[in-house]
Amino acid sequence: MNYQKKGLQKRNRLSKNGEFDESIHMKELEINLEKGCSPADSLIKKFNTSWNKSIEPIYRDFIF
Repeated sequence: MNYQKKGLQKRNRLSKNGEFDESIHMKELEINLEKGCSPADSLIKKFNTSWNKSIEPIYRDFIF
């Protein structure tokens, strides 16, 4: 994973404000790998706990 992150940093493609390079997109993946779960696992956990088996909160929590 380190090689991919370094490669994205080396490309030096910055956000419009110049604050972030493309490696920022690796952050969520790194978090998921550390926790040992996928994004789907996280959603399933929320569905079964804090969302009380409702899909409605996904529209509130993950609105674009």
